[in-house]
Amino acid sequence: MAAALTVRAALLAACAVVLAGCSSTVAGVRATPSAGAGARPVSVSELPALLLPPDQVADTMGTAVLKVDSNTSGHEMIAPPAPIELDDNECLSLEAPAQKAVYANTGWIGVQTLGVRNPEGTIATHMVIEAVIAFPGAAAAGKILADQTAHWSACSGRTLTVSQPTGNPPTPPQRWTVGPLTHGDSTLALTSVLENGHGLSCQRALANRSNIIVDVGACREDIANQALDMLDAIVGKIRP
Repeated sequence: MAAALTVRAALLAACAVVLAGCSSTVAGVRATPSAGAGARPVSVSELPALLLPPDQVADTMGTAVLKVDSNTSGHEMIAPPAPIELDDNECLSLEAPAQKAVYANTGWIGVQTLGVRNPEGTIATHMVIEAVIAFPGAAAAGKILADQTAHWSACSGRTLTVSQPTGNPPTPPQRWTVGPLTHGDSTLALTSVLENGHGLSCQRALANRSNIIVDVGACREDIANQALDMLDAIVGKIRP
């Protein structure tokens, strides 16, 4: 898949890529409020209202309009339509937010996702997935943050190869250079860049607030802190 636009189309259509960092690093992760014992638990019914609407996401991403992607939106964990091959399965959690394989057996009690991308018939240049995941209590959500901190740290600073050979269309091997992990109080961020992708890059951001995990991935050319900005906006809706 030599042409840059074709690479982008496969990336944004399949959700079979590393939604991680970029060639530049995040200049310090903003500290979000801690998930302390005094934080108010959030109910599953409140999850949809926490996500940002498509027009706000489009504005943050610097594009005119983004449409909802039904493949990555709903109240279930996200599973790719075809198996993803990764040269190190320890780094599976970097591929996208709210992955079924990553959150299996973690005790989550509710999830809401919203995926948006360029309208059909236009060049695929932008993709975002927002996810909010509820757990029975703050301790269970805090364990997810700790586990993901370890996984993201082990995979940062590496070049990973990912493909979806049985997809429709198949995604050939893509090499992603993962940037360093940055983290603040209850927040992680990581950015990466697609090799020979003409600037196509992605950022992941994850935070824990009360019994909620907020997980955001964003891709576009020369991504900066867009995923982190959206994560902060979502976390700001969770009342202390």
